Amino acid sequence: MAAPRVPAGTGEAGSQLWRAVVGTFALEKSDLELLRQAVSVADHCARLESLVKNTPPVIKGRLNQMMPNPAWVELRAERRLLLALLGGLGLTANSVEVAEPKKKGGRYL
Repeated sequence: MAAPRVPAGTGEAGSQLWRAVVGTFALEKSDLELLRQAVSVADHCARLESLVKNTPPVIKGRLNQMMPNPAWVELRAERRLLLALLGGLGLTANSVEVAEPKKKGGRYL
């Protein structure tokens, strides 16, 4: 059976996660929806990471008080959601290697 394709519109981070999970683990149809959600969240995390790269984690609020940068807060929430979705698949953050594409039968997954 052919591995399910990366969902349309998925970004680089989500595509890497999809390929790593589908290429390593046998998933039930019900698990694919959780994986679709996880790759969407992985893409959100990647966008937020590029946003917060050059911003401080603490900023001045409208009353000149110091407060958490909302982008950093959202990134933390998205990361927690990603871990929860991976946990729903029975995976941990260390279960999936996404840095290097895997070869199977002489072709990359």
